[in-house]
Amino acid sequence: MLPMANRIAWLGGGTAALVTLSLCAIVQQALLHPQPRQRTAAAPVPAAVRKTPLRTRQPVAVIRLETSVRTVLRRAVLARNTFGTQALGQPHVVLSRIDRAQGWAFGSSAVQPAAGAAELPYASLFIARQTGASWQVALAGARNFPSLLGKAPASVVPRAELPILRKYGATAPPANATATGLMLPWQTGQSWTLEPPQGSVGLRFSGGDGRALAPGDGRLYQVCGMVLLIHPNGLASEFSQLTGGPSVKDGSLVRQGTFLGKASAATSCGQPGSATLGFALLSAGHPLPVDGVQIGGWTLHAPSGAPLFADRAGLRVNAGNPLLNFGTAPAPAAPPAPSSSPSPSVSPSPSSSLLSSPSSANSAGPR
Repeated sequence: MLPMANRIAWLGGGTAALVTLSLCAIVQQALLHPQPRQRTAAAPVPAAVRKTPLRTRQPVAVIRLETSVRTVLRRAVLARNTFGTQALGQPHVVLSRIDRAQGWAFGSSAVQPAAGAAELPYASLFIARQTGASWQVALAGARNFPSLLGKAPASVVPRAELPILRKYGATAPPANATATGLMLPWQTGQSWTLEPPQGSVGLRFSGGDGRALAPGDGRLYQVCGMVLLIHPNGLASEFSQLTGGPSVKDGSLVRQGTFLGKASAATSCGQPGSATLGFALLSAGHPLPVDGVQIGGWTLHAPSGAPLFADRAGLRVNAGNPLLNFGTAPAPAAPPAPSSSPSPSVSPSPSSSLLSSPSSANSAGPR
């Protein structure tokens, strides 16, 4: 019996020794080769609870400014009856410059008519001054626009732009505004088709090489795909349906003939368009009626209830026909008709083909 007990004790001791050695090996393995820690995946944060990073959020003051500009612009367009009884689209606002420390801002804005309307979008410039939690906004052409321009810091209205902005923002148009001194907005000696008008203040052109050029020197401002070019006399050219224009800062000085973009069916301020160039003239912040405007060597006529046409020294081009750009050369005086012969037809049939030819432009002496 005793030998058996001794054997059991020996076996028990051996088993304990084996267990101890196994435990030591496991501990050593864990110390030498630690296993990577498994992390519990965090539950996804619902989109509704996610917070936008602070750097992408607009300050409250900027949001209030944009709201104020939209309100003032809508009121001005409605008061001027720019689009008649049509419903207005959502105004677009572009802040070109803002000085938060001094509480001043400058930019451009535009409002489009209702979808499918014939009018071109209406663009304007604004100056704004912060007073407490609100903003005082003045559009070009408003009475307080020139005074606010003069008080604004140079960080918002550079002094080089001040004279031309004052002329554009005056409450009255310049003397003899219809004598624009501008060329048509394409290459001199080239013909584009004068399209039937869309609205009472805008023109549309198509054809040519599609390249829209600055009709005169001026300072350039852009808003939602539109170009506003303010000329030294205070008139402004407004372009829509352009793509691929120059990447320049607002207020940059451009020269006559500078490429402004290609005519296309691009959307301007949310307004779908056709592959034509939309063109209008603005004076004192208001659209200038087409009738009587002298541009590109022509005088435009848009009598009430009658079709649009262009006249040059007795030659007439109706809408739907090519119109040759004579640059800024004034039209020669029409030769007097012989007293014994009947008056010539207002719209001679050869005029359209004659004026679309570059050789006829050279004979007439364009610039």
